[in-house]
Amino acid sequence: MNRSWWAGSLLNLSCFILVLNWAHVYSETDQTSPVIKSAREERPGKKEQPKLRGPYLGRPAPGSEPQVFAPGIVTSANINHSSPAFSPDGKEIFWSRVLMDPPHVRIFHTRLVDSEWTQPRLAPFSSKADDDCPAFSPDGKRLFFVSHRPNPTGGADGKENIWYVERRESGWSAAKPISSSVNKMNLHWQVSVSSNYTLYFACSQAGVTRIYRSRFIDGEYAEPSLLPAPINSGSGEETPYIAPDEDYIVFSSQRAAGCGGADLYISFKDETGDWLEPMNLGCTVNSASYELLPHVSPDQKYLFFVSARGGEYDIYWVDARFIKSLRRRSGLPCPK
Repeated sequence: MNRSWWAGSLLNLSCFILVLNWAHVYSETDQTSPVIKSAREERPGKKEQPKLRGPYLGRPAPGSEPQVFAPGIVTSANINHSSPAFSPDGKEIFWSRVLMDPPHVRIFHTRLVDSEWTQPRLAPFSSKADDDCPAFSPDGKRLFFVSHRPNPTGGADGKENIWYVERRESGWSAAKPISSSVNKMNLHWQVSVSSNYTLYFACSQAGVTRIYRSRFIDGEYAEPSLLPAPINSGSGEETPYIAPDEDYIVFSSQRAAGCGGADLYISFKDETGDWLEPMNLGCTVNSASYELLPHVSPDQKYLFFVSARGGEYDIYWVDARFIKSLRRRSGLPCPK
C-alpha cells in the first residue's frame, strides 16, 4: 500500500505500524492486535492550550486506578512513545510522541514560568533523526535520551544510541553521545539513570531483549553487565526504571502468568544487594494489553507508564503508594 507508514522503532516486544488511521502492535508471542490512533498531525504551537497552573500541570492526583495523564496536552492524538520525565523540582517536563507524514519521533517539553506552564514545544536539542524517551538524572543536571542521529564517537549510525544534554545557566547544552562501550550495543527504548549516574537500559541480542546496566567510572561508562536472574528471564524484559538509590527496579516483561500482553513488574534488593523475585504490579495497573515505559515521579508519589488498554497507546499515572506495600510483602523494611 502506498499509504502505509512505518512509525516508531523495531523492537523485540512490539512495534508500531500505521496504516491510514490504524496502528498495529506486533509481538513475537502474540497475535496482531489493532490499536486505533488518529493520524492527525499535531504540530507544536498549532493551538493554544488553557492556562495551566500547579504541580503536574494542575491535573487532579490519581488514586489506585490508573488515569490518562493530561489528555490533549501530554497524552495526545498521536502515539505516545515515552512516559513524561520530570525535573527534580517539578518545573520542567519532557516526553516523546510519534508525529506523522513522514512518521518520526520527537521530544516535547513544557516549563513552569511565572506560575504557569508554557505551551508544549519541541525540545531545544531535538533533531530530525528520531529522538525518544527522555530521562532526567536524579540531580537534574543531565537529561538522557535515545536517538538515531549520526554518532561521531562510536556506536553505529542509524540505530538507537544514548545521548545526553547538560543543564547550563543559559539553557541546555548541545547533545553528546555517551561512550561507545554502551552505544555499540543493539539498544532499545527507555534508559534510566540512578543517583550515581549508573545507566539501566535494554538491549536485544539474538532476538531476545534483556536489561543491562553500566557504571559511571572516572567520567566514562564501563562495559555493560547483564542483570542476573530473576530480573532477566528470557521473556522480553525491557524499558527499565531504576530508583535513584537503585533499591528497586520497575520494568516490562512478557513472562508467563501475567495479565496479558506485556506487564509491569517490580523487584527489590535484599539486605545483601541481591535482586528479589519480581512481582507483577497486578491487573489494576496492568491490563490484558501492553504496559511499557514505567517512570516514577521524582517525589516518588506517582507511577507513570504507557498502556494500550484503551485501544490507543496513552500515558497513564497512578498513586505509587502500592510500592511500599509490595516492599513490605517482600519482607523488607520500608525506608524512612
